[in-house]
Order: sequence, then C-alpha cells, then structure tokens
Amino acid sequence: RRMKQYLLGFLKNLLRRGISPLALVDARSRVSRKARLYRFAKIVGAEIGDFSYVGPNSWVVDAEIGKFCSIAPNCKIGLAAHTTRFLSTSPIFTESHNGTGFSWATRDIVKPSKHVRVGNDVWVGERVLVVGGVSIGNGAIVGAGAIVTKDVPAYTIVAGVPAKIIRYRFDAETIARIEKSAWWNLPEEKLRAEIAAFQTEDFSRSKILTHPPPFSE
Repeated sequence: RRMKQYLLGFLKNLLRRGISPLALVDARSRVSRKARLYRFAKIVGAEIGDFSYVGPNSWVVDAEIGKFCSIAPNCKIGLAAHTTRFLSTSPIFTESHNGTGFSWATRDIVKPSKHVRVGNDVWVGERVLVVGGVSIGNGAIVGAGAIVTKDVPAYTIVAGVPAKIIRYRFDAETIARIEKSAWWNLPEEKLRAEIAAFQTEDFSRSKILTHPPPFSE
C-alpha cells in the first residue's frame, strides 16, 4: 500500500519543475507549485506551502509546513513514536504496516505519527529533528542540530538537545504587529512591491505591518 502511494505520487509530480526527480513524495501530500523539494527529500502525508523549500535528504512526515519556510538539509520533521506503556515497543504488534516488514496486526492499534504544524516564515537549521505532535510558531528559528520535543513559540530562536528558547527575535509589540499583519498571506505582487521592507532591519514603519493592510482588495 505504501509503495503504491509513492508510485502514484511520483507520477503525479513527474513534470513538476520545483520537485527534484530524486525526491520521494507520496500521493497524499500536497506541495504548492511555488514550493521546491530538493534531491532525496521525502514527503509523506504532508503539506508544503508557497515559497517554502525542503533541503536535500530531509524528511517531512504527517506535517503541515506554512509559507516562506526554509528547511535545511538532513532534517527529519514528524518523527514516529513507539508505544511505551504496552508489553512491547515493537510496532509488529500494533501497526498493520510497520518497519519489520511483517503484518501481525490486522488494524492499527496506535498511530505511529502525530501531526506536526510548522507556521509561516520558519527557518529550520541543518540536522534538526522534530518529534511528532509539535507546533512551531510563525517566524521561529530552530538552530542546527536541535531536537524539538515541545512547542516552539512564534518568533523565538531555539537550539540544543532538547531545544530550548535562546531569545525572542523581536520585542512583544513588534511580534504582535507582525502576527496581526499576516504578511505571508498577501498576494505575491504586493510583497514584491514592498520588497524593501524585507531588506532592512528598520522595517517597523513599513506598510507591510500596517493593519488593515493598505493593499486590501
């Protein structure tokens, strides 16, 4: 069943310019035509938003990746979990399709993965691991090599094993203004017209952060 999903996904995305022919995408996944997947990326039951990219050899499983996200190489987002309170941790007893290659269970007793949500404009550094069930807020930065085991607030920088907050990127008022603006949902032509706001540290007076947006249709 799993191989069929990969085959259908390959055929579905065969002519997609933004998806490397060496990437593995199952048929359930939804990848924006403005997103990019690099070689050996593995996308399973996931959604990738506009202008986001997934670097080489990174896996995204049962996850929602927002817009303008940067996923570095060798990351794994949506790590599966094993049972810890049952007699055995082996999935052969609890999952109809599992890593052992044998199907002793006629139905899934437990779900191996929990949904991960990654917001918009998130930067995930190289070799980051994100366990299932975690949410990463808009504008967050996850330092290289971190293991994310719990939710990451918006506009924080986290790092370490397990990942901990190093600092917030901006003050609370600025974060609130950015969140309220939801600039990532503006049309592409509007963002391109205001590109100067994204090319300076002094963006506080930008039209991008005014609310309601001056670009409203």
